[in-house]
Amino acid sequence: MLLSGLKRQWPVAVYTVAGALVLLATYLGRGRMNIAAASAAFVGAVMVLVAAGLLAWSYLALGRALSLWVRPDSDLLVQNGPYRFIRHPAYLGLGLAFVGIAIAVRSWLGILSVPAFMGPATWLRARAEERELRQKFGRDWIRYAARTGFILPRLNRKRPTAVAA
Repeated sequence: MLLSGLKRQWPVAVYTVAGALVLLATYLGRGRMNIAAASAAFVGAVMVLVAAGLLAWSYLALGRALSLWVRPDSDLLVQNGPYRFIRHPAYLGLGLAFVGIAIAVRSWLGILSVPAFMGPATWLRARAEERELRQKFGRDWIRYAARTGFILPRLNRKRPTAVAA
């Protein structure tokens, strides 16, 4: 039982390690972008603030459904707040925050490490969560996933066409 629980949660560990690697790469590459420090700090701070807003909105929408683990603890499929548009807004927010931090300290290595490390780790963790959500919520999850984007909103969502009477 314990082993199967740990096995199910390994995407959480991978995601955590990826975040640490991004921060390490950002630190090692700091000061290497050819942009004024004040400008970089301003742009980076704005990105981090936008990301923090998205994270706060995501966490407020989740409410009691918020969990650090892959397995959903709640019997509620959250579809409000940013979850109306995308299935994983918190991961988008964290990615934006990491890019903002890298810009603020002028680190190309940090910026490049976000898609290199966080991209695969986010995909792994989000897909593991989606398997659990599909198992728990069935058709409700399938309908929700069909109308929302994974990390970015769907821009080309087809609208139902009116049928002539």
